Amino acid sequence: MKPFQTACALIDAANAQDPNKEISESIIFPKELLYSNRMYERLMSFCPNASEAVQIASKAQHICRWEIVNPIRWIVWVI
Repeated sequence: MKPFQTACALIDAANAQDPNKEISESIIFPKELLYSNRMYERLMSFCPNASEAVQIASKAQHICRWEIVNPIRWIVWVI
């Protein structure tokens, strides 16, 4: 497997762990995996010759986002 393919597979594997789900076309997906794939598809639709670095960035921009503590939610929960 090429480094680009490895990077995409690792990003997808990480985002597949998202406990939040979203339905698309009657199929349930991990939310961030679906988002990652949508962003990649969107990039390819308007810039099919984007560099591999930009392609990886489009997939990874929200990697494991559910693990990031939202300070506003935390404050509301504590109060």
